[in-house]
This record gives sequence, structure tokens and C-alpha cells, in this order.
Amino acid sequence: MRIFFHFIYTSILKKGYICDINTKIAYEFT
Repeated sequence: MRIFFHFIYTSILKKGYICDINTKIAYEFT
């Protein structure tokens, strides 16, 4: 779980696009 959130948090720092983050989350949970 920590690795998953760390991956998302890294994406936030890298891109900073909420839409992109939501897409990653939706892709992981689907």
C-alpha cells in the first residue's frame, strides 16, 4: 500500500496534473 501511494505521490511531484493522477488511480483500481 505504501509503495502504491508513493508511486502516486511521485507522479504528483513530477507532473502535478490532478487529471493524470486520477487516471492512474482509476487504472490501478480497475
